[in-house]
Amino acid sequence: MISRLFGEVVERDPQRVVLDVQGVGYDIEIPLSTFYQLAEIKGPTVLHTHFVIRQDAQLLYGFATIVERELFRALIKVNGVGPKTALAVLSGLEVIDFIAAVNAENKKTLSGIPGVSQRNAEHIIADLRGKLDDYGDALPLAAGTSDPDVVSDAESALISLGYKPKEASLALAQVEEEIKDVETLIRLALKQLMRG
Repeated sequence: MISRLFGEVVERDPQRVVLDVQGVGYDIEIPLSTFYQLAEIKGPTVLHTHFVIRQDAQLLYGFATIVERELFRALIKVNGVGPKTALAVLSGLEVIDFIAAVNAENKKTLSGIPGVSQRNAEHIIADLRGKLDDYGDALPLAAGTSDPDVVSDAESALISLGYKPKEASLALAQVEEEIKDVETLIRLALKQLMRG
């Protein structure tokens, strides 16, 4: 199993990166949180990975932190939750918010994430409630930035997650004053969108 890769990011978009490791480019699917953490890194980086061999493909999923990788592994063990849904969950909620939603049995928050059905939310809660407390220390927020393209980047990421441009703009307008870094802005906008 490949559990960690060290190299240079040579291509990236909100759902995947290509990591060059000594001349070999690894195509790795990632959650949004990892995408934004990689945006701040100049030079070589480490991705904690989960390697999946299927009959028709070999896939790598990468994470900026071990905590995210372990939550991904816990999620894909849940009945009806595959890697795509697990990545959607990790893209839609901060680790601490995900744990809180599971422990509070908050189906609405989980099913409000694009790609997560009501049934998925029920299975996640049933299988993981009370088992995630060890991950509570989770991810630090990305450092703030005053980049004028932050809102535009956040809007593009929300649209790539399946929201309509109008929904993304409206949600961002409601939270834009609160924060200046893209990752946190997207997470706040996703919370706003889930509230409906």
